[in-house]
Amino acid sequence: PRKAAPPPRGPHSRSPESTLFIKNVPDRTRETEIRSMFNPYGNIVGITLVAPRGFCFVDFDSTAAVDAVLRDRDAPRDPGPDGQRPPHPYVVHGRTLDVGRKVADKGRRSSDDGRDDRDRRGMHHHRHRHRSASPGNGGLYKGG
Repeated sequence: PRKAAPPPRGPHSRSPESTLFIKNVPDRTRETEIRSMFNPYGNIVGITLVAPRGFCFVDFDSTAAVDAVLRDRDAPRDPGPDGQRPPHPYVVHGRTLDVGRKVADKGRRSSDDGRDDRDRRGMHHHRHRHRSASPGNGGLYKGG
């Protein structure tokens, strides 16, 4: 008998507790830059870099790695003897990364009418009178 394959790890199966969600990522950022920045914290099992949209995910094999990253992020940066504050630890191409734990996907919040929030956006723009070609309503019908 063959052993069962481990569950696939990808964008839809990542564990929020062991995944960083990083925003403010510059366009020209490379995966190697992200990896070298976060590799000291633990074993990275995957990186999903979407730099053109300004974000990425870093998946670790443990929650301890994510906890360590967040502790460093939140550590006080007292000025040194020269009066200068040490630089923020997560800077790429001169831009400070916004690093946090991935939030669990909760699905889309639905409204009472069954439409999700995506369908509802912009609906207020359509709450005016529309002309209708159907006879019997005076050429107008109240949309909404």
